Amino acid sequence: MARRPTTTVAVGVLLGWGTLVWLAYEKEKTRQQLVSKNRAYGKAKPPKDRSTVLLKRSKIVDHPIFGWLFENIAVWLMALVRLNVTTATISFQKTWQGKFAVTWLALIVGERFQLLLHWLLVHNVYSHIPYFHPSDFGETSATKSSGTRLVGVPTAHSNFLRILKEWISASAASQCLLSLLFLVLRNKPQRYSRGQYSIGQFASKINPVAFCAKLAVVRVTVDVCFAVGHWLIHRPVIFYSEIVSHKTHHEHNHPSVLTNQHFSIMDLFVEAYLPAIAGLTVLQRGLRWRCNPLEEALISGYIGWQEQCSHSGKPVPFSSMLAPASIVYNHILGFRWDRRNVEFHQVHHERMRCNYSITQWLDNLLGTTRWC
Repeated sequence: MARRPTTTVAVGVLLGWGTLVWLAYEKEKTRQQLVSKNRAYGKAKPPKDRSTVLLKRSKIVDHPIFGWLFENIAVWLMALVRLNVTTATISFQKTWQGKFAVTWLALIVGERFQLLLHWLLVHNVYSHIPYFHPSDFGETSATKSSGTRLVGVPTAHSNFLRILKEWISASAASQCLLSLLFLVLRNKPQRYSRGQYSIGQFASKINPVAFCAKLAVVRVTVDVCFAVGHWLIHRPVIFYSEIVSHKTHHEHNHPSVLTNQHFSIMDLFVEAYLPAIAGLTVLQRGLRWRCNPLEEALISGYIGWQEQCSHSGKPVPFSSMLAPASIVYNHILGFRWDRRNVEFHQVHHERMRCNYSITQWLDNLLGTTRWC
């Protein structure tokens, strides 16, 4: 029978997660010290930290509290949009066809809305932060447009028809298949009356500490599954295959926001959907911890947001492993574990044979973290 974790159990899970991540970062810190002393790789130069701009506060939005607020508000808005689509269409969910259509619509609307929020934060709110490769974007601040060229997008990514085709053939098509998969996993559509499906009631039952513990469980599961799947699709026989075609995604060796839809369908399942499904399965069927629909939407939203922000093309202060608690471990405790999150995946696109997970801790443990 599904149950809610007690506060004691939730605190224990969070302490365990924090200890795991701390040990991983300490191991990488030790490796970096060896590199800086020229012991590990001969006379190799120490890698450059390209995210130091986040330590400066040239504008009010550079204060850590704003990055924390923007990230959490964005995920909550996306979750509420998805759930409101579901609530508004309850009358269509009496058949499997109706449930499929509503699920697909909610996924599409939520994903497009999330991409829009990400775009606005990267190219408007934080336009003063330089890109890792400014010359690729044709400008250094993304505050000007050139003809029909999209602002803040490398020339190679900026053809509108190509962008539309990518969305239809990859994102929309994969979400269609994902909606069908949801129906199979859940056997038959859930039926809610308007009184039962109350977002307000769902929100009132969320315990912040327990929710963070649930997110930590899913975070670890997703990171492990992502790393394993990502490492596998980087094997040459799979990387260049027409079925997975991960080489398509790596055509963007300097990512931008729109790199988030530059995937093949199978690539999206391996790197995004299946790890998230595995995480929620471990949480709800393995640990048998109860999650209401709002918690599910928030957890998947936080996981998806962090993965999406890894393709920002610049260091940003709103990409966190455990966003609701990030203000605590990053700034109150001073660990700053998330500061180089975007740079970490940027280096993967530049060097390819490193940084296989979507967050740093697992590669730190395995010794596969690299920097430029």
